[in-house]
Amino acid sequence: PPRYLNADSPAPDVQLQHWIQTLCRGNRQHLNHPYQDRNRSFDLLLRESSNRFEHPTFVETGTIRSEEDWSGAGFSTYIFGQYLQRHGGVLHSVDLTPAHCEFARTWTECFGETVQVHQSDSLKFLQDFGRPIDVLYLDSLDTTEPGHADHAYEEYQRASPWLHDRSLVLFDDTPWNQGAFVGKGARAVPWLLNNGWRILYAGYQVLLERDNP
Repeated sequence: PPRYLNADSPAPDVQLQHWIQTLCRGNRQHLNHPYQDRNRSFDLLLRESSNRFEHPTFVETGTIRSEEDWSGAGFSTYIFGQYLQRHGGVLHSVDLTPAHCEFARTWTECFGETVQVHQSDSLKFLQDFGRPIDVLYLDSLDTTEPGHADHAYEEYQRASPWLHDRSLVLFDDTPWNQGAFVGKGARAVPWLLNNGWRILYAGYQVLLERDNP
């Protein structure tokens, strides 16, 4: 049965299921987490999006930059593009690096205006976005870079005026380790939990919604 799209789009839905549930099933250890289970968090994210939004606006910080990097980084820009082209909606993907943007535009050209790649500083882009965000995916500054947790926290703060009661927020690279969240969401997730948000799923990624959506 269809999982993400309506019954009129069985083939794209099956394709999305394969990409997410099979290709995104990671198996390499990172951040002391034994298993990158983006297959589970992406699955829940798209199902929740379909239940909540008719034509959602997705905003992603950090775009795809390696060919078919499904189990490594998740290949999210491409997955979201396929989903939104069929479901309805738009993806804004922002990245500071020109080569990353060029790569992402080439790979998502097939989705037309559904995917819009912006070369910009993510903090400025989010602050100036100026319209409602239904799904916010924070995945920009690599965990090998100093200040990655502070950067993700600032990204959320800049985007927060555009989030609403039913918005979803997803942090990549944020596993629970030895009693605390680590990685990109290490600062932001605890803050969100103390400020009206709750966890829908926590694994290698953390997906959150408002306490009273």
